[in-house]
Amino acid sequence: MAMIENLPKRILIVDDDTDILTLLRFQLRCTGWSISTATDGAEALDLFLSAPFDLVLTDAMMPGMSGYDLARFVRTSEKGCSTPIIMLSAILDTPDQLELAKDSGVDVYITKPHDRKQLQAQINILLESPPQRYVSRI
Repeated sequence: MAMIENLPKRILIVDDDTDILTLLRFQLRCTGWSISTATDGAEALDLFLSAPFDLVLTDAMMPGMSGYDLARFVRTSEKGCSTPIIMLSAILDTPDQLELAKDSGVDVYITKPHDRKQLQAQINILLESPPQRYVSRI
């Protein structure tokens, strides 16, 4: 059992903008986490259902399946009921947006452009402790 605990945490990053995917992968590369990426919600859901992930980091607005839809699917899956979800969005964190994120199962809502250190801190917090079912904003 101890060997499982030593495996790197697996993070799934989802964004339809490949430049942002590259940036996020670059920002998180030195953390020791295992990073997988997807360019849309459907691809992300397939990846999520085929392998366990410790955290999902998703864009809100994507063509096809939005980040909100992805979060709902993750939350209703057996694997995803306790998986932390962070949403990055260019949409300001208005009460309506936060409520939509909360209703979708998102744990943390971060507006773009994001601060790398804050993002890493939030990921660390969510990976170290069980996710709360409320939305905090940064």
